[in-house]
Amino acid sequence: MACPFCGLQLKTDKFIQREEKRNKIRKECSIVRGGTAVSAQTVDISDKGVGVMMMNSTISFAPDETVKVTINDLQVDAKVAWFVRLDDLITRAGLKFHQA
Repeated sequence: MACPFCGLQLKTDKFIQREEKRNKIRKECSIVRGGTAVSAQTVDISDKGVGVMMMNSTISFAPDETVKVTINDLQVDAKVAWFVRLDDLITRAGLKFHQA
């Protein structure tokens, strides 16, 4: 949030969750944790992370947990930023890419 008078950027967890622009891209992907792979679909993606949606998945992820994400031929390590079960069928997660 920017001050309307001086332009100073204020950051709080309540108001700003993303620092960069996300592009809405739907791609099939997989998330691997401890040898178990889960099918997912990207919702949006940026240089620093990806939002994913999983259908009919019983797996849960914990914040700060490390996973491997594969989108097409690209495999990257990521950290779970957040996880929410929307209903009995749909779960969503935000994954932050590990920076080299």
